Amino acid sequence: SSGINAEYGGQNITISSGYFNPTSTLIDAMKFSKAQIELIIPSVEANGFYEGAFVKGFVPDLYNFSALQTLKRCPNIKIIEYNRNNWSYHAKGVWSDNLTVLGSSNFNKRSSLRDTEFSIALITDNDDLKNGLLEERNRLRFYSKPVSVNYRSVARLTLPIVSSFL
Repeated sequence: SSGINAEYGGQNITISSGYFNPTSTLIDAMKFSKAQIELIIPSVEANGFYEGAFVKGFVPDLYNFSALQTLKRCPNIKIIEYNRNNWSYHAKGVWSDNLTVLGSSNFNKRSSLRDTEFSIALITDNDDLKNGLLEERNRLRFYSKPVSVNYRSVARLTLPIVSSFL
């Protein structure tokens, strides 16, 4: 059983990543969780590599394709996509009712297996701090819209091949 499942059943958990490509461990944790899990990812247009030259131009679609694969494997989660005109999105973190995780991890394979990352968990019972964290989560949601399983069917043949290199 996962920590998400065992300790946060019934709570709301929001995970945000600019480059979401989860490990199988995270997918399993989300799939079997009793928590209400929401992922916030950037829209293709809000990704820092949007309209990048050559291979970089594929990066936004690759990460969004990965999020769609996660949605198919974990139908109990909700994915929303941040899209604010002329803004890029790279917010990282986890928000729960009385916990937040701040740090450099994108909660993806690269962060878990290749890069050196730093995160800190903040657990509080302070109502002012909890309200501030809720406001932060809501600001991210304000410019976000739900993603469906049928989203972005373009390039389904090339994206799985290229995504294996991420």
